[in-house]
Amino acid sequence: MRAIDPAYQARLASAARLRADFAQDFGAREIRWSGYNLSRLLRLTGERPARVAEMRSVLDALGLAGISQRWIGMGGAFDHGVFWGRGGKPWALVGHPYPYGFGPDERALLADLARFPTLLVRVDDRPSYYGFGTHHVRVELAEVRRPFTPFPSTARTRAAARAARQAFAEAFDDTTPGDPE
Repeated sequence: MRAIDPAYQARLASAARLRADFAQDFGAREIRWSGYNLSRLLRLTGERPARVAEMRSVLDALGLAGISQRWIGMGGAFDHGVFWGRGGKPWALVGHPYPYGFGPDERALLADLARFPTLLVRVDDRPSYYGFGTHHVRVELAEVRRPFTPFPSTARTRAAARAARQAFAEAFDDTTPGDPE
């Protein structure tokens, strides 16, 4: 049996300590890496479905492209990725890309993702707990919100919508009175 290098053991122990410190500092625990948890995380932003789709497309470009409904990729900015949760809900997505795979294109995509006020995007604000010369990329919820639910349709709202469509059509009708068409 071969002995493990003591320097490598020390690096592993340091990475384990940094991971435990991260969990303690944020009061979080690891949850399963899945498309389901990613969908839950994005829905907890409380954004409308179109904005959630925008967030998802940026995350896909960053390396989370869906492999199937259940599985998502682990690459790009989210190489060596981990999902973290609080109180049974997804809270943050952490990636540890190596410097050679994390360039200005990825930083521009993260800046695009940061324009959503319901997400906080952090890069290298703390040491990477993965270690081995990687960056620390974290996308977390600013606050947990109730997922968007469309308003229920009732007979009154449908009648109001019909009246609004009819008034709009009459106001912007391109035919003029007396015009034989």
